[in-house]
Amino acid sequence: MIVISQEESRLCGFSVVTGIVSWIILNRNPIRGDRAACIVIAAFLTTYCALVYRDFQDALKLSTLLFTVYTCSLATTVVTYRLSPLHPLSSFSGPKFWSASSIYLAVVSAKGRRHHVLADLHRRYGKFVRIGPNHLSISSPHAGHVIYTGANALSKGPTYTMPGHIDAVALFFKVPKEAHSNRKRIWAQALTGNGLSQFYGVIEKRTHELVSYIQRRQDKDGVVDFTECLDHWSYDLMGDMVFGGYNELELMKNGDPDRLIEGGRMATAAAEIFGQAPWLMDIAWHLPASKHIHELRHLAARMMRRRIAAASNEKVGMGFRDLSSYLISEEPGNGRAIPARDLEIDAAIAIVAGSDPIAIAMIFIIYFLLRHPKCYAKLQSDLDQAFPDQEQLTKNKLTTLPYLTAVIDEGLRLTTPFFLQREVPVSGAVIDGVAVPGGTIVAVDSHSQQLSEENFGPDADAFHPERWLPGGLGTDAPLNRQAFTPFSTGRYACSGKMFAMHVMRMAVARLIMSFDMAFPENYDQDAFLGRVRVVRATFLDQPLLVKVQLKAAAK
Repeated sequence: MIVISQEESRLCGFSVVTGIVSWIILNRNPIRGDRAACIVIAAFLTTYCALVYRDFQDALKLSTLLFTVYTCSLATTVVTYRLSPLHPLSSFSGPKFWSASSIYLAVVSAKGRRHHVLADLHRRYGKFVRIGPNHLSISSPHAGHVIYTGANALSKGPTYTMPGHIDAVALFFKVPKEAHSNRKRIWAQALTGNGLSQFYGVIEKRTHELVSYIQRRQDKDGVVDFTECLDHWSYDLMGDMVFGGYNELELMKNGDPDRLIEGGRMATAAAEIFGQAPWLMDIAWHLPASKHIHELRHLAARMMRRRIAAASNEKVGMGFRDLSSYLISEEPGNGRAIPARDLEIDAAIAIVAGSDPIAIAMIFIIYFLLRHPKCYAKLQSDLDQAFPDQEQLTKNKLTTLPYLTAVIDEGLRLTTPFFLQREVPVSGAVIDGVAVPGGTIVAVDSHSQQLSEENFGPDADAFHPERWLPGGLGTDAPLNRQAFTPFSTGRYACSGKMFAMHVMRMAVARLIMSFDMAFPENYDQDAFLGRVRVVRATFLDQPLLVKVQLKAAAK
């Protein structure tokens, strides 16, 4: 039994009161997690020194006790308020533990199964589910207009805060609307219209290299690790697209000894996990991290510095204008050059955001085609008719093949469980007829929506490309295109949608026309899907192995 003196008891009481007062202050005036941690450490040391000065016996033990009492008082006050009827979100149902702390959402996110967990929660609690102290998940086809696409669409939430609160503007992160619009205009110049058409040649070149790379990677039985091949191909392509002749990414030639792909995915996952509890991100930013997380950022910064040294409009020996040349030019709206730090951050983001989603989508599309031989045969027949002599796969001709686009759309629908969080303004918002308090973090659960029977029919969890064709699954089959958001939607929609679709059309068509493909004998097809983890980035714990044979017409 611990016995404490009367004065120590008074100090403990003071610690309890201090914890309650701290909550009152922090609830009205939130501060960054790293600054809060520094204040707590400083307070602990100050308390210890004061106790030593006053000749308390075992000052360290007493300081620890007072700190523990303070922490428990603060935590108890926080949790009590969050679970009480006084909290603005008290009327929304959800698991109580999740409402008490954002740690639960962060942990579920880290496991990579959040989209499945949220789907279960919506089946249990309905359209609106409280999944954090200040977070709502919404499963409604009507919510997207207010949250993402309307004239007063909501701004990005704290999840998108720049790690380390770096003073920079980058397209992916949370920045003022005007700064975001100005930066997005630059990306749009490169990724739409005439700017996009300049990339067609390099896309075709790299896709031909992919075919050769797959041939080189076959084992004695003709089996290839498609996961690695498509990962390497997508990084090489994006390196060309971003840096032109200054691209140092040649993974199809040199492999990935620095584990750039793993590092890019780990960085994306870390931002997603800690972003659920931004105070954790503030603290984690100062901790040592795997060197692989930083390797790609350092490489992108080096390539960008070399690219800046070249003329902004120079085609750098590759016959097309790369994305960097647009970024180096003056920013519309203010006529100023983009700072070098912004350029380096945008360059790293462009590589990861452009390569990883395309590679993952391609892997899933090939998987679904191999698992559904009739769909494979239908697509192959369409391509053979459109390109009887393996002629150049032009954009105009590829876009006229509805089944090819349908295959890609169906693959994306089944495998893009994004959870794009937005912040409700102080004035509040009405979402699908429900009043949501200001400051709430909301997101549409895209996985639930894209696999909803209401939106895509009773077989919504099955791979049926025909659902995207007129009358493909019957005239009465539902097809809610507004619920299909693999590239996000609204003001923050992906600038590279047209680029990504053309790359996937080109690559899928070229692979189907070049190879006869099948799963290897004894390949566990179910385990492939069962071992997928999504933490914004997608991790495939089982690689996609494919047995290939080069077609005679492709030799």
